[in-house]
Amino acid sequence: MRKILKGGHRGACGYCIENTIDSFTKAVELGADILEFDVRHAADGIAVIHDATVGQTTNGTGLVRNVTLFDLAHLKPSVPSLNNVLALLGNGNMFGKELWFNIELKDKNMARAVFERVHTYAMERRTIISAAARAGIVGGMGRKEVFNSLPSRGSSRAGAAASLPRSSASPPRRG
Repeated sequence: MRKILKGGHRGACGYCIENTIDSFTKAVELGADILEFDVRHAADGIAVIHDATVGQTTNGTGLVRNVTLFDLAHLKPSVPSLNNVLALLGNGNMFGKELWFNIELKDKNMARAVFERVHTYAMERRTIISAAARAGIVGGMGRKEVFNSLPSRGSSRAGAAASLPRSSASPPRRG
């Protein structure tokens, strides 16, 4: 019999501040097998955060893309880097089980960098990388172009990508 996997959206965002190590830890404690989280460009790397500004979930102000990973890590609560999340949670040692990840791209021109980090941590078989087509994240790339942009590992391709179309039933986005 196949096991139904349980997922934590932005970790356990109903219990902790979203997209934080505390939120991911709580999600796993509640039985999550998959952690979904969002990534954005920071001034010098990739940050795990949903909103374009840091003020929604931290004591900071400003656009994520203008803040360094060091400064993001020192906000309250701390905004982790993608490397930090993959290194801490990706190896299976922290919780005694291998977690799956669904990484949602929130900014343009970051797919390759995210693919490369996933590959660095050997998470290709347990990671979904997704983006909303309406946001232009995929940048007009077709499925073949996205697949061919993935780094190779041996004879197989690394990672997965999905582009989700906006349905007419979708609620409007906040400005």
